[in-house]
Amino acid sequence: MSRGRITFSTGTLYGALKRLLDQQWIARNGEEDEGDNSRARKDYELTALGREVLNAEVVRMKDVVELALTMNPGEV
Repeated sequence: MSRGRITFSTGTLYGALKRLLDQQWIARNGEEDEGDNSRARKDYELTALGREVLNAEVVRMKDVVELALTMNPGEV
């Protein structure tokens, strides 16, 4: 997606997942009981709130790109 320009460490991923869960933008999908294997694969899904936030961010980013395309390089 970033064409290799952005890389994430494991800690970054888990921190981001925790923040998204805390903000209720995503929710765990499936079993909540991790048992002895806390490193087991976990699935997540966007919540309705998360979908709203995502859609608003897409609109915001499109606006930023449109503005950038109308500017001359010397205006920045």
